[in-house]
Amino acid sequence: MHPKFIVVDRRRVFLPSCNVSWEEWFEGCVELSGAIVDQFVHFWEDFWKSSHDATIELPNPLDLSGASEEPLLEVTPIFLPSSHHRNPRFRPFPWQPVSAPPRTPLNVFILKAIAAAEQSVYIQTPNLTAIPVLSSVLNALRCGIDVSILTSERLMILEQLVTAGTTTSRCVRKLIKRYKKIQRQYSLTAAEDPESGIPPALGALKVSYFQPRIDSKDVHEPVQSHLKLTLIDDEIVVLGSGNMDRASWYTSQELGVAFFSRSFAARVRCTVDEALRGRVRVVFDSSAG
Repeated sequence: MHPKFIVVDRRRVFLPSCNVSWEEWFEGCVELSGAIVDQFVHFWEDFWKSSHDATIELPNPLDLSGASEEPLLEVTPIFLPSSHHRNPRFRPFPWQPVSAPPRTPLNVFILKAIAAAEQSVYIQTPNLTAIPVLSSVLNALRCGIDVSILTSERLMILEQLVTAGTTTSRCVRKLIKRYKKIQRQYSLTAAEDPESGIPPALGALKVSYFQPRIDSKDVHEPVQSHLKLTLIDDEIVVLGSGNMDRASWYTSQELGVAFFSRSFAARVRCTVDEALRGRVRVVFDSSAG
């Protein structure tokens, strides 16, 4: 179980990326209201509500009138649940074919959104070990789509090995190696046969690791990034609990929400970029020459 959300008075829902834990991590939260709140409530009732919960009453609702610094934009979100799977079909050896991920609403939406991208894809994820995601990223790059990824170099290493048989840093190295190979193939084909039908340019790939600010004196300086964010063409935003790792894609119960709004995407990107200033270490940037 991995979803995190807080429903207040059945009128508002807060969707954070954080766990209820002690870690000092880089997190995010979005407040939602309207019809989508009922979908969160129904999700909880279907999966987690017990007979004891039904007797709980809150006569003095929590006052969160000042929780939001700015009013929410008028955006219609899409609820994207991803149910738990008991059979992970784990294949730990590199020569074994990768099984297809469960066709949950969240998994399917992410793959289709990346496949339909026309300009850019931005992915921020704590870990990156889901082969379907890595494959979709390479396909997008082949189609001339620019891809930027921000992840963690060393976060929950033991958990990654147990659930995926690999680590984020290993998957990042393989992604960069395959990208360079495709880059060489594109260059050779374009030189030998300019009219071969190959796209005029391979999409740019940028991969970065989150790091704490070196000169920070703040005792609460985040040491890892735990935010889960996907941006497509600066218009589609996906937030929630789902990582781009194998556990989230195959075994964990997750929850995501998609938004279609350029203004909301711009606000999210601006807020995240500002918070990440001084906390990003670029490990590969094809556009840097």
